[in-house]
Amino acid sequence: MSFVRLIVKQAELRQPVPKNEGRERFNNLAKCLSMFDKTALERSKEQEAIHQACTAVSLKSILGGDYDTLSNEVRSQNNWDGIGQELCVSMPRRFGKTTALAMFIAAYLYTQPGKVLIVFAPSKRQSRAILNKVAEFLDTTLHLAKQDFIAKNQEDLWIRSINGQISKMSAYPARPETGT
Repeated sequence: MSFVRLIVKQAELRQPVPKNEGRERFNNLAKCLSMFDKTALERSKEQEAIHQACTAVSLKSILGGDYDTLSNEVRSQNNWDGIGQELCVSMPRRFGKTTALAMFIAAYLYTQPGKVLIVFAPSKRQSRAILNKVAEFLDTTLHLAKQDFIAKNQEDLWIRSINGQISKMSAYPARPETGT
């Protein structure tokens, strides 16, 4: 069995989420993730569990100024007990880890304006694969317009999100390869 670990960390690119927008952002993310079920990429139970875990880890960032008032309600509705700040997905090969993470990142970037997601993958090849899958999902499933792809290189992707703000994804190898 081969195991892959993907760690997602978040940082603010612009201002934090204003009050009274948290529920809308949470609902937009859920709707966006459900769009994958209307395609040939219908999510498996394992992928849905990964999406739930990613959403739980991102809850403070998603709810923003509404976190104090909405977090207990959202946790209760989703049966989330403890919520950490990092996520490590460790499953056998062929369970759709990379695809599930790319789906979540695409939906997150599109529905959470002004955010930065940083993904650390085990190798340079895997970090590029995740970045390319995210770009593919934004194009084919979420139908992001060509002009909303701001820039893309081997490590970074900038898009114009749902309300016109810029969101960014960076993907790096967890252990940089050296020339030696």
